[in-house]
Amino acid sequence: MEKFEGKLAALEALLFIHGEAIDAGKVAKVLELGEEEARTLLADLEKSLESEGRGLRLISDRDRFQLVTKPMF
Repeated sequence: MEKFEGKLAALEALLFIHGEAIDAGKVAKVLELGEEEARTLLADLEKSLESEGRGLRLISDRDRFQLVTKPMF
């Protein structure tokens, strides 16, 4: 589980510093993952950010993903 959490944290950091939408293929390349694993991590991050205690959310448009603040903030 620790390895998974490390990958999830790396994904979150990448999305934060990138600042704009990034495609899943580039996420996979930067994090040295397979594209399917990158998509799984993106889906897991999106789900974890849905909780009420989080100020961020993950949005997607086609194959591009971006970390943004929730509308209430």
